[in-house]
Amino acid sequence: MLQSFPLYSRNTFLTLLSLSLSLSLLGCDTSSEGQAPKGESHPEMAKFDFNKTYAGPPKLSPGEGAVPPPPPPPLGRGTDDLQAEPLPTFGGGDFGVEPEVVLSPALAKTCKIKVGDTFPIKEELTDTTDAKIIFGDILGKKATLVLFWDSTSLSSLDALKNLATPGFVANYGDDVAFIAVNVSTTPKDDLKKSGEGIDTKKVKVLFDVKQKLFNCVATEGTARVYVLDAKGEVVWFEPEYNVHTPDSVKATLKDLTSS
Repeated sequence: MLQSFPLYSRNTFLTLLSLSLSLSLLGCDTSSEGQAPKGESHPEMAKFDFNKTYAGPPKLSPGEGAVPPPPPPPLGRGTDDLQAEPLPTFGGGDFGVEPEVVLSPALAKTCKIKVGDTFPIKEELTDTTDAKIIFGDILGKKATLVLFWDSTSLSSLDALKNLATPGFVANYGDDVAFIAVNVSTTPKDDLKKSGEGIDTKKVKVLFDVKQKLFNCVATEGTARVYVLDAKGEVVWFEPEYNVHTPDSVKATLKDLTSS
């Protein structure tokens, strides 16, 4: 019998036979009963009136049935649910009055003095005429801006250009002192190379050749800016000059000079 089907293999025929027997046992109707005659639509389709408007899904009011979004993760936590290391903060107050100093752990380690500490005002430096100057003797009556710089630090040169030139210092009277401390071993060469824009009438340029003063305030990072009060205490500082530094300096000086 199997040889009478030359177009099918033995395995194919057995598979078809097994499938046919299985459908018979399950009671499946393989006849054409219930099917629409050829060329005619299905009887159930004839009952559907295409000209009639059928009601769609119920209309929902705004927000009804909507799935609320999941709550946001708590601040300081990422997708891995690990708590981020908090940044050290120094100082306080609303921005524009006394900007808060926020430091990364790495930057905080480079700072030997912070907000509330007394600046090393007893240190002796030299000025452009080689005269000896005690730092505390030239503090402002209400505030003092101190910036460290040298010609190899581009950020410190930006600080010099934006905080020690006439366009900035002219906004303040004699109650505010401006001190630019050069920390290179060749300060006069630095002054000739990069100090031509300094307002020498208002800004006091000091040389810290051996970096005695700098080593009292930090371990590294030349482009530092400090704002001191009348007693020489640090009110605000920036260990790494950036584009936001001038605004913070202005806000701090405004707070100190308005009292």
